[in-house]
Amino acid sequence: MTKRVSDCYLELCAGEFEKAPAHKLRAENVVLEFCRINCCGYDTDFTAWPGTQKNVHYWVVTENRHAIGMNENPSIGISFPVIKLNQKRYRELLAQHGQLPLIPKKPKRLKE
Repeated sequence: MTKRVSDCYLELCAGEFEKAPAHKLRAENVVLEFCRINCCGYDTDFTAWPGTQKNVHYWVVTENRHAIGMNENPSIGISFPVIKLNQKRYRELLAQHGQLPLIPKKPKRLKE
């Protein structure tokens, strides 16, 4: 069964997520999930959030290249930042976590 964004966030913090702009992405399929602590029900190989927010301990990547985080800022509360990953960063994340084989760079030709 494919996991969707709504499956990830509605079980963690339904009220806050439903009011956030990220809620419009709730039907997107999740391809990667990152959790700094064992909040996901399993330990994951955590990768730091690619955005500027400092308190993102849980985030997902969708097949449409959206990174959606849960920013738990002690001074303003919970927010859900969204970043559109460029193709290169998206493929790197997939490859690092076994979802895509790394494509080796072409070797440079030596001048004769």
